[in-house]
Amino acid sequence: MVEWRIYRAALIPAVLAMLVCAFSLASRPRADGTTLAPDAFDGRQATALLQSLAAQFPDRRPGGVGDGALAQRVSREFLAARDQRGVPEFTVSSVGSSAATIDGSQTLQTVIARRPGANNRAIVLLAHRDAAGHGAAAELSGTASLLALARVFAGRVTNRTLVLVSTSGGTGGAAGAAYFAAHTGGPVDAVLVLGDLGGASLRRPLIVPWSNSPVVAPMRLTRTVDAALSQELGSGAGSLGTAVTLARLSFPLSVSEQGVLNQHGLPAVTLGAAGELGPPTGGGVDSGHLQSLGRAALRAVNALDTARDLEAPQAEVPLGRRVLRSWAVRLLVGALLLAPLLTAIDAVARSRRRRLDVGAWATWALTVCAPFVLTAGFVVLSGRLGWLGPAPAAAASPRDLPVDGTARAALAAVALVFALLWLVRPWIMRRTVGRAPAEPAAGAAVALLGLSLLAWAIWARNPFAAALLVAPLHLGLLGSALSEHRRRAPALALWALGLVPLALLLFSYARQLGLGPLTGARMALSLLAGGHVGPLASLAWALAAGGVLALALLVRRGAESDGPQLEVRSRGPLTYAGPGSLGGTESALRR
Repeated sequence: MVEWRIYRAALIPAVLAMLVCAFSLASRPRADGTTLAPDAFDGRQATALLQSLAAQFPDRRPGGVGDGALAQRVSREFLAARDQRGVPEFTVSSVGSSAATIDGSQTLQTVIARRPGANNRAIVLLAHRDAAGHGAAAELSGTASLLALARVFAGRVTNRTLVLVSTSGGTGGAAGAAYFAAHTGGPVDAVLVLGDLGGASLRRPLIVPWSNSPVVAPMRLTRTVDAALSQELGSGAGSLGTAVTLARLSFPLSVSEQGVLNQHGLPAVTLGAAGELGPPTGGGVDSGHLQSLGRAALRAVNALDTARDLEAPQAEVPLGRRVLRSWAVRLLVGALLLAPLLTAIDAVARSRRRRLDVGAWATWALTVCAPFVLTAGFVVLSGRLGWLGPAPAAAASPRDLPVDGTARAALAAVALVFALLWLVRPWIMRRTVGRAPAEPAAGAAVALLGLSLLAWAIWARNPFAAALLVAPLHLGLLGSALSEHRRRAPALALWALGLVPLALLLFSYARQLGLGPLTGARMALSLLAGGHVGPLASLAWALAAGGVLALALLVRRGAESDGPQLEVRSRGPLTYAGPGSLGGTESALRR
């Protein structure tokens, strides 16, 4: 059923796109530097302040009494930062907003201190003050450093406006950071999120640039903070890597606060001793780390204050010392998706010319996708109604959303819904089609066409996510061709090989976030129920899962059929095999 001439011809644009990508590689931007020494940041004073805050506010669940009391303390500390004449340096405001957290819907206080600079473009320092566990002194080191930096900048002249933000909800959903991103009060050049600067152990990478949308923080911002960190620690933040960047762009997700800031178009990175996950519950404090990382933050702010305007968050992939831009990735992925689409269109047209029941196969493919789509809809609806427990609007760390009894019951309910939908699928098929369609190769053509169209729809939104379907489409096409010749094992092996990119994506996230099977399923449930994965994205992933499974079932069924059918091909003038081609017709011989 596959016309290989069309497939080979459609691969030519892919070769050209690879050449264009090779010549489009750009050099990595240089880091911005500063000659100002960061000695004004005193690590001992910051450690003493941290210990005082941890003793006074041991319980700081988001929106709780301790969290609100600490917000008032932070506001007073901001107002206490005065210049040499005793004039307050910052204009301080505290705003409450309702948001979804790990404890359900809560009212969170966002404290914002603003000091005008020579221009109105702002550099923002942001830290969350809440914690899921009791004590959690290391998680307060970001707030302690924020207050210490407020004292450092008192009386100092800066080019840019300085904004200090204390948020809540950072333990899950980053609701406070999301509120600030929607109410910045002016243009923002860069945001430095202060994580656990005083954590006892260093877990690289120490700088987190990821986003909850298919972009990352500008590479110049990341390299500037990395250069400041290298001068204080003697070593860099740790490599992000090409594979990790591709995974983060194909399925955008971050459990730290810079994720929602980059999503809203604010260039932001998180600096912390434990990286994205933050310190473990009950983790200790290292005053040496607080000194080094606090000074690195001050050095980075000094460098950014004198730098030229930074770029907005964008999709760029590091390749050694080079950078691959998003437009080049879009061009390459689109060229790679062209061959399966054109081949599948031709295969479906051939099936229709042979009067095969293409409509029945389309119905069959939809019944395979239906359990995935309806289960995703059930999770989204249950999340809106609060049936599945707390579900923050953005991703939460697996440490802050444990797999408790409520979570286990929710996972069991979702599994039961999917199983019931899968069991009723044959009954729906009998009611709609009435019989099993013949010629599995025609069904494979329909499934490949549907999956190709879905890949192009995803490509229009996020070419990195569409790249995950390139291997399933090409290898599924080859597998369906092998199944026509009853070569079942190689055909299924090719189909399984097409799932390698998705497996690598899951492995990457599991390794970076410390996810196991249950915690991973719990996080996936929270992402759907809380709305981090929107309705259209949920529908696309569900259809993709159903399409890939349908292709596997058709490859297996085609390999178990009676064998390949003879295919009718049109013949051109040079291969004419009609009357007279073998020495004349019967009427001509009589004459």
